[in-house]
Amino acid sequence: MKKKIIIIGAGLGGLAAGCRLAAAGHTVEILEQRSTIGGLAATQHIGDFEVEIGPSAITAPALVEDIFQAAGKPLPEDLQWLPVAPAYRVFDHQLRSFNIKFDQQFLVEEVQRWDANETSACQEYLKNIHPFFSPKFQDLSDLPFLHPLSMLKTVPDIIRLRGLQSTYSFVSQYFNDPFLRAALSLKPFLMGSNPMEVNIFTSLNMQMRDAKMMYIVGGTGTIIKHLAKLFQELGGKIHLKAEVVEIISRHRQVSGVRMKDGGLHPADVIISNANVADTYDRLIKQRNANRLSRKKAARQNFSSSIFAIYLVTSRRYLDTPLAHHNVIVPRNFPKLLEGIFHRGVLSSDPAISLHMPSRTDNTPAAADREVLMIHMPVPNLTAEIDWSSQARPLREQVLSFLEERFLPDLRASIVVEKVLTPEDFHENFNAPFGAPFSLQTSPFQAAWFRPHNRSKQLKNLYLVGAGTHPGPGISAVLSSAEIVEKLIGSA
Repeated sequence: MKKKIIIIGAGLGGLAAGCRLAAAGHTVEILEQRSTIGGLAATQHIGDFEVEIGPSAITAPALVEDIFQAAGKPLPEDLQWLPVAPAYRVFDHQLRSFNIKFDQQFLVEEVQRWDANETSACQEYLKNIHPFFSPKFQDLSDLPFLHPLSMLKTVPDIIRLRGLQSTYSFVSQYFNDPFLRAALSLKPFLMGSNPMEVNIFTSLNMQMRDAKMMYIVGGTGTIIKHLAKLFQELGGKIHLKAEVVEIISRHRQVSGVRMKDGGLHPADVIISNANVADTYDRLIKQRNANRLSRKKAARQNFSSSIFAIYLVTSRRYLDTPLAHHNVIVPRNFPKLLEGIFHRGVLSSDPAISLHMPSRTDNTPAAADREVLMIHMPVPNLTAEIDWSSQARPLREQVLSFLEERFLPDLRASIVVEKVLTPEDFHENFNAPFGAPFSLQTSPFQAAWFRPHNRSKQLKNLYLVGAGTHPGPGISAVLSSAEIVEKLIGSA
């Protein structure tokens, strides 16, 4: 049956769901409170340049291609993918590098190059994680996990294989080198979660996607642009500066939304691409419908935040050991994790992530320009950090570090610059507690335990985005849109 569907938010998840459901024959409108679409996945203007604020690669291009295929449209000619290799280049405190690529032989060779004494440990590690890549464990991200019984088929095997053990402790059973322990536990950390808590099964699923890591020519904003165009070609409508203040419901049934200007939009189905906590805590006014969800939201652990610096420089840095994705980890990785996730303090020895898209794609910059994206994981706004006083010295600390070790004369070559603190992510992108990855992917915030793609409290309310199943990241958000389309069905 054809339905009138309203989507709250024109982020990646909202646009992907809109395209899929419009292609399935429904009438779909997207309401976006900001003046631009795309959220954290959009390209931002900094001076005369376009710079990506959020994700810099995609691990499942097929999820984008499937949207166009479902709509019966050819893939746009300028939507092109370039392989990112290695997935990450990780540096220790002495600036020795270790390449991460999700390939067993490659990993053994890298470990052997790093420390030949750890080679047998690596082979044993790979032997023990190999069962997690059997067909029974694959493609779980495409399942909605609406009922706890949906986990029963895999949980016994996961327990038997020690898959519920934390990532860091699992890796540490095999490797003695503190750096290798950090490097092989890094993926959850880069997605805003604590490797001391995320189980190895979930972590390996994150890492497995990196085997097909690709960069979109022109950046992720290119995906946003083409999805918006496709959505409108399919008859969908996007309303900008359209702030929803309430999801209207009665007797556990949604019937539409109320706007900030007092206007009403009736609907058969509501899909929220807003943050899950915001959806249940602010947009749903019906007391009984969201009482349990509010209680649950109060207990949820949000991801770490990011102190971010975006630069365009007047020179290229072609003679450095840097790759597309670079991560410099501190000498004491466990201490850093404790400070970020439990003590809420800034570290004098932080981890720094440096993205240089020009290593893969030369189109973002002119021949004499370099675009740099610098991310430093920091505590979210539940920590009592005064960012008005901390931002400037932290910026100097990070740029001095990079200038001394990798990028000579960096500060003197800056053409344009933008700094974002956790407060900016909260105020400008509606990220609760300034957590751009939404909820952590901890044991009790994954699969069935993560907020469901279909609300348990209100009939015909669905959720897409990083805060719902399967989690953060471009591929996971696109999967959430596919799940919702399947739950709603065709017209």
